Amino acid sequence: MVESFEILGHAFFGVLAGFLFLWAFVELLNLNESNLKRAQWATTLASISGYLGLILGLSYYLNDYGKPGGDKSIIKGGDWDWAHGFFTETKEHFAIMGFFLMIIILLLVWRIDLVGNPKAKKMTIWLLGALVIGTLILEGYGAIIAFGLRIGLGGT
Repeated sequence: MVESFEILGHAFFGVLAGFLFLWAFVELLNLNESNLKRAQWATTLASISGYLGLILGLSYYLNDYGKPGGDKSIIKGGDWDWAHGFFTETKEHFAIMGFFLMIIILLLVWRIDLVGNPKAKKMTIWLLGALVIGTLILEGYGAIIAFGLRIGLGGT
């Protein structure tokens, strides 16, 4: 059964990362020398939160989700078995891409002169937008997986 600390922390830090990436996105839209540090710190805090969410999610997945009698078997034994087959498997791959996007964005924000390089700024804005949308998608996937578990347990 779900370990509440891991799964709630996973969801909390994922949502927090999404909001913080949105903050960084807005800062970069009107980037100048006065708000560059805010954009850098927003991106850093968002990435830390994203990494914490990934670590907690991975810990839950490796230690609890797939064990015999764990959530994976409950979901696969229920009417919403596709919640694992599509959404869990896809979520894993999105999360891996997010991990690499966070590294790329941190490098761009801290190592490249985004104020003086409009092409790099535009690319960073697009990548941040992808992360904001990605976190929304992953939260939706998590909700579907949770409903798959609930239905597998006999709930509605």
